[in-house]
Amino acid sequence: MASSLRFTFAFLCLVFCTTSINALTIEVSTYRFKADKSYAEVYLRLSGNTLQWTKKAGKLHASASGTLIFKDSLGNIVAFDKFRVESPTSDSISDIIVLRRVSVPDQLLFVNVEVEDESEALNKIQLEQKLLAVPSTSIIISDIMPLGVSRKEVSTDNTFVKSGIYMEPLPYHFIDEKRTTIEAYVELYGLQSSTEPRFVSYYMLPLIKDTSKTAATPPSPKVKKLSAVATEPIIILLPTKPYRSGEYKMVVEIIDAAKQVLASKSCYLTISNPVADLAVLEEYNENVQNSFVQNLPDADLKYILRAHVPIVDQVQSSTLEYLILTDKPISRRHFIYNYWKKRAAVNPEVGYKAYMDVARAVDTKFNNNVGSGFQTDRGHMFLKYGKPTNVITVETEVDAPPYEIWYYTKIQTTKQSNVRFLFYNPSLSHNDFEILHSTCLGERSNPNWEKVLYDVKGKPENGDSGAVTTTGQVFNRNAARYFNEF
Repeated sequence: MASSLRFTFAFLCLVFCTTSINALTIEVSTYRFKADKSYAEVYLRLSGNTLQWTKKAGKLHASASGTLIFKDSLGNIVAFDKFRVESPTSDSISDIIVLRRVSVPDQLLFVNVEVEDESEALNKIQLEQKLLAVPSTSIIISDIMPLGVSRKEVSTDNTFVKSGIYMEPLPYHFIDEKRTTIEAYVELYGLQSSTEPRFVSYYMLPLIKDTSKTAATPPSPKVKKLSAVATEPIIILLPTKPYRSGEYKMVVEIIDAAKQVLASKSCYLTISNPVADLAVLEEYNENVQNSFVQNLPDADLKYILRAHVPIVDQVQSSTLEYLILTDKPISRRHFIYNYWKKRAAVNPEVGYKAYMDVARAVDTKFNNNVGSGFQTDRGHMFLKYGKPTNVITVETEVDAPPYEIWYYTKIQTTKQSNVRFLFYNPSLSHNDFEILHSTCLGERSNPNWEKVLYDVKGKPENGDSGAVTTTGQVFNRNAARYFNEF
């Protein structure tokens, strides 16, 4: 069906989305490309950690099935694709990447994605997103595809190969500290109609402009002369070194000899670059001599930074981890000062002290003699999401270790209502509670949590445990009722 289509065309639309329902987590990137007909291309990355894996001949295996339903603005179905995917047998768990291509009409569309884990019927997901129409201009830039994996490939049978290169999209458009280059793929069209010289220019722009005295001068745009061809593929390569951690927009433009912009396209990226961050912090020239951080004892700085782990965002987390491991008092103070200056600009000292009062109380309450209380799962969630609306603690169920269920009427960061967390203590050690299951987006979700909590074993089949997702109505097993009804 759609998978048999030759891929020699152009990407003309990208919608980027990640979502999670129950345990299964997928990332979806949707493109439009065109030859004589328009085609939609859908990349799905199924998170291996959220699939249910079974063993075959001693090797791990997972499979999933799904559908793509394309609808017009009136809700009419205009295209349909059904697929099934299996992981290769392996010794370790990995993500599964799916690529589907479907012929679609040249108009605004909505694509509905449904995926189900074949080993666990409860482990499924459904989402819908917009697929934009093909632009009608003569000179066109495709959507920009940030790359997570790329390599030269001779084979033309692999659906992930185009322009002689094997490519996989960059997961979540996130560039971590391990990457030394920013890489992306883009195609340019309609250049054959003019005899005037044309150029492609690409560069990175921070979404939040740095106005400090230590702000780096942004690198100059890269410029390349273009050939007068119908389609020209471009691989973008930029070093990560000049860019501090933050949100960026990659811009690609087609310009003429007078530098007039003829066409433009952009995409968003997140960069985590602690090396660049630390260099700036060491040279930071804003006067903090009279600020609250100047009076913090050097011996307390590591403890304070560890207490901030639950509340920093993904972009800052690597830099914070570097500071925890590296004895740089000046950089540590500047990090704390900058964080609270942005979070509580009117009076950062008041915001900092109020937070640390809570962090120290959490440390005392959840300390388990292994680490600080805010390093435990319960302490981390308390600081990250605040005090729960209600807590049920169960210590006397015969069939289960001690467990707690936390209820939140609303969580602002995820825009969710009626959120629940379940922690349990399988070791029976003091305060050694682990998170087992949650309905909070981005946190651990396990549809088999009852099976784990009550240590229910499935019926053996060929040496493998069967799929058991619930414990049924068993006397004195109340966790599901507490979790769902209160």
